[in-house]
Amino acid sequence: MYYRTGHPCDSLGNFLLAGHPAEPLADTQPNDWSPYSSCLEFELANFLFTHSQMSVANINELLTLWNIEMYKTINHMPLGDVQWENFSTSYTSEQPTENVPLWMNDTYNIWFQNPKEVIHNMLSRPDFSDDIDY
Repeated sequence: MYYRTGHPCDSLGNFLLAGHPAEPLADTQPNDWSPYSSCLEFELANFLFTHSQMSVANINELLTLWNIEMYKTINHMPLGDVQWENFSTSYTSEQPTENVPLWMNDTYNIWFQNPKEVIHNMLSRPDFSDDIDY
């Protein structure tokens, strides 16, 4: 039967001899939130798991809601008034006879804004009038 003994070990999992101290902690920078990329990510994880003890299913639902709301916000930004356009494309060249990569059979939606209109809107903004060298 396998069980955990709770014996102190080093960073490689080797048990320490009795009476030997543990390895000193590595020096870290005050802004090092590893494995998180920011203080906010750490605090959110701490809140979700420690304070609210939220389940994985509920965390996934929360992140899905945030994702939907974020895309709604992005898609309704009033800046520029350049409409989004799209087209679909797929791979049409010769395919190998065996082990065809999945991407060769997929259809991809390409979304874009007319670059000429985007640049026109950027250059016509008074906010940039003193910041662009013509």
